[in-house]
Amino acid sequence: MTLIRNAEIPPDIYDEILAAHAAISSAGHTQDIRVAVRSSAVNEDGECSFAGQYATVLDVRKEDLVSAYLTVIASKYTPEALAYRIHSGLSDEETPMAVLVLEMVDALASGVIYTIDPADHQNENENHLFIHAVRGQGEALVSGKVIPEVLVVKKQDTSSRQAAPSSAEDGHTQAGVLTPSQTKKLADAAMKIEEHYEIPQDIEWALTQTGDILFLQSRPLHHQALSLAAGNQAPSRWKMKTSLSTWLFSCRICRYRPGNALPS
Repeated sequence: MTLIRNAEIPPDIYDEILAAHAAISSAGHTQDIRVAVRSSAVNEDGECSFAGQYATVLDVRKEDLVSAYLTVIASKYTPEALAYRIHSGLSDEETPMAVLVLEMVDALASGVIYTIDPADHQNENENHLFIHAVRGQGEALVSGKVIPEVLVVKKQDTSSRQAAPSSAEDGHTQAGVLTPSQTKKLADAAMKIEEHYEIPQDIEWALTQTGDILFLQSRPLHHQALSLAAGNQAPSRWKMKTSLSTWLFSCRICRYRPGNALPS
């Protein structure tokens, strides 16, 4: 990893990176634009999740862009990422990585939507979806640094919502992050995403300062393998496209809300 982070980027790639940044800056009409630098690898967020395995660097200025690019490339070879790839039966050649450079969203709020309860291994709560929301950027949420507001929404009536019990012992859970109309808009869109992919989804979203909702990413919610391992059947509308062992391993690294314990 150190070898990659200290590598010299070929001049043509270096020039292309800076040209792409200039194009983003021009579109945003500012030279001080901040960007997010993240991975986009073959076989990432598909049948194999790779959730949390590769690096994402946020709030990157132009002068730090090349360093962030190398950091993301190097993260392909962390011990955790290597172990996950090998366990999934993939070779290095089957997981080539590109690096995405995206304009940072000045988020009023952000979070994650689970279209079923990720902590329900018996598939008993598939009629609700769960919106996790924090103020500002979502990095503090996905890293577990803050306790989000968790809203439980009925799929048959997305105007009906209730706050989930807090898992925070100190009572510092964020509250009042989303209005009822914002919650409904998120829930309706999340169900369309789940319907499109025909499998429960783990969706990252952001609410801009102007009230627009942006969906940053959607990946399969790899949790139902635990239920299958216990002898239960997944709903027929869910497409199972990979082996049980892969689903089990993917489940063990998917994000859970703070306070939940990962399966042993």
